[in-house]
Amino acid sequence: MYPFHNILVVIDSAEPEQPVLDRAVDYALKHQAELTVVDSVPEFRWAQKLVLSAEAEHLPELLAREKSERLRKLVAPIRRRGLKITHRVLMGRSSLEITKQVLRHKHDLVMKAAKGQHSRQTGFLGTTAQGLLRNCPCTIWLLKPEHRGPFQRALAAVDARPNDLDHAELNFRILQLASEYCTDESIPLDVISACGIEGDAYLGNYALTDEYRSMVASLRAENQQNLNLLISRFKSMPPKNVHLLHGEASTEIPAFQVRNGVDLLVLGTVARSGISGFFLGNTAEVILNKVECSVLAVKPAGFVSPVKARSRKRVPVVVM
Repeated sequence: MYPFHNILVVIDSAEPEQPVLDRAVDYALKHQAELTVVDSVPEFRWAQKLVLSAEAEHLPELLAREKSERLRKLVAPIRRRGLKITHRVLMGRSSLEITKQVLRHKHDLVMKAAKGQHSRQTGFLGTTAQGLLRNCPCTIWLLKPEHRGPFQRALAAVDARPNDLDHAELNFRILQLASEYCTDESIPLDVISACGIEGDAYLGNYALTDEYRSMVASLRAENQQNLNLLISRFKSMPPKNVHLLHGEASTEIPAFQVRNGVDLLVLGTVARSGISGFFLGNTAEVILNKVECSVLAVKPAGFVSPVKARSRKRVPVVVM
C-alpha cells in the first residue's frame, strides 16, 4: 500500500505557484515514483456556447493546447532531475475524467489541492475533490494550498464502533498507511476514535437514568476494546497517542485537529451495504468540510468505482 509508485498530480497550470506539484516531485524523488501531471478543460454550458457562437466549437481545443504548453514548461525541468514524468490535458468534467485516467492507467495515488482558487463551494472541499472522494478508486491526497514544507503532526481517524469485517479492514488500512507514512517521514502520529450515541444531546437531557448510563458505559467499553485490538497490531504505537473521545465524530475529530495543531489527517471512505460499490460517508464529508489541514483519504479494499474507463471521442492532448 505504501509507498506509492504511480502518482497522478492534478493542478491548475495557470497558477503562478504549484505547491502540490512541488510536494509530488519531492515524494517521487524519494521513492522513485512515476508522475503524471494533468490539467483539465471543462465542458462549456449551453449558455456559454450560445454566447460564443461559432468560436465555441474550437475553444476547448485552443484552451487544451494552451494548457498543454504550460504543462510542458512545468515538467521539463523536473524531467531533467531524473524523474519519469508525463503530462496530459483532460477534456470534460474534472472529477469524472480524473477518475477515468486513474482507471485506465492504474494510478495508486491522486494528489491535488483540496479546493481550487475559483471554487464556488464553501468549506474545505471543492466539487472536484468531492467527486474524487466518492468515485475515484485509489487513495486521494488533498493538500491545503497554503501549506509549505514538511508536515509536523498527523492524525489517523478510525471508527471503533462497528464489528463488521469491512469496517475493521478499512480501519486497519487507515492505520497502516498513516503509521508507514509517519515512520518514513519521522512525523508523530495520533490515533482518534469518537464514541457517541446518535441523538445523545437530546437523550442526555431526558434519559438520565441508570439504564441510560449503563448503555453509554457499555458502548464506550466496546469501542475501547475494538480500538485496543486494532492498536495491538501496531506495536510501536504509544498508548498516550491513542484517544477515544466521547461525542460525535463529525464534531470531535475537527476540534481535536484544530486544538492539537494537526496538519495531516488520514481517514477512510465508508462502505454502504445494499448498493454496488462504496462512496464517501456523510460523517466523513462533514469532517472534511470542518478540518483545516491536508487529508489522505483511504478507500476500502475492493472498492469498485461507478465510473467506467471509457475513452472520450475527443482525445486528450498528451506530450511525453
